[in-house]
Amino acid sequence: MSRRVPEMAIVVGVLFASGWLAFVLLVEGDRLLREPVGILPVVLVAAALCYPFAAWAVYFDDDPAGTFPPRPVAVVGVLLALVPALAGALGERSLFGLLVATTVALPPAAYALKYGESLPPARATLAAGTVVGVGVLTAGLLAGQPYLVAPVALAAFLGSVAVHDRAGAPLLSATLVFGGTALVAAALVGASVALGRSPSVALATALTVGFGGAVGARFLSRPSRW
Repeated sequence: MSRRVPEMAIVVGVLFASGWLAFVLLVEGDRLLREPVGILPVVLVAAALCYPFAAWAVYFDDDPAGTFPPRPVAVVGVLLALVPALAGALGERSLFGLLVATTVALPPAAYALKYGESLPPARATLAAGTVVGVGVLTAGLLAGQPYLVAPVALAAFLGSVAVHDRAGAPLLSATLVFGGTALVAAALVGASVALGRSPSVALATALTVGFGGAVGARFLSRPSRW
């Protein structure tokens, strides 16, 4: 009697990604030791090679949580994300490294959120996600690179909103969320003007905060659909 084995797709994805990484290390290993930031695009390609197979395996598995335990998957994702984060810091491209690290960690985190049974405290996670999102946007504003950090900030904040929604935590007033969004946007745009940044930097920052606040208000002020 035959049965589907979608978990083999994970093996294929890992083989593709590890083969790519091994090839690059063999060819460019010496340069990467001198310039660690060079590993960042390599990691992005490896993620693009592996994650589609992982998504296929999860989609076709009858019991994904039984085959791929959510908590270990999330832990592995965080550990893998440390590589580009550290490489970016060593190569003085911290924000780009943070973006690549977020790209690596986000799919495992989303999987753990969907299929995991235990969740972190909803309100504490929402507060932490908000602080991290605003902090990352502030760092991008100071560096004049809000476009680079916008996806990271949105992932941090909206990820915490998703945890809050998944946990079915008490709802928040949409007026409160929009009010907080307006205050954050005004503060960051004001800082942008004070620092003499270009209008496009201020606009990108304001749009990022506005989008995050609008989506957050939608899910924080209405009953969960989980």
